[in-house]
Amino acid sequence: MERQAHTMTATERVLAACRFQRPNRIPRFDGFWSYPQEWRDRFGDPAGLSDIAIWVPLEGTFPTRLRNLREEGGYLYSVDEWGRTIRSRPGAFFYETLEVPLAEGTHSISPEIPLEHFAAYDRVCRTYGDFTSQETPHERR
Repeated sequence: MERQAHTMTATERVLAACRFQRPNRIPRFDGFWSYPQEWRDRFGDPAGLSDIAIWVPLEGTFPTRLRNLREEGGYLYSVDEWGRTIRSRPGAFFYETLEVPLAEGTHSISPEIPLEHFAAYDRVCRTYGDFTSQETPHERR
């Protein structure tokens, strides 16, 4: 008599593994920067290939500066979330940095950053510790 596998959702599968319980199969994680049509034809919809999704926010210092400047000579010129002027080919994953927001050796805070951002960072540091410090929050108390 053949044993039937219990069907689990991706969430149930991952949570079972995290609880050291036996899932119906090992949870999978595949992260793709792109998913070409040839892969789609061969493997199907990428949504069914992974049980784990990771959402990554824009983590740059200047997210409000993010914009495309121009397309010229087969390149896309833009400003990224770090305030850098970059040049890339449309659809490329990598880029060339042309200009940075702070000159080398400059250690100043942009006047464009609202002061409430620093107040929020201060609250996080007081609660969880300064992540730039070697001390843990418990050692400071």
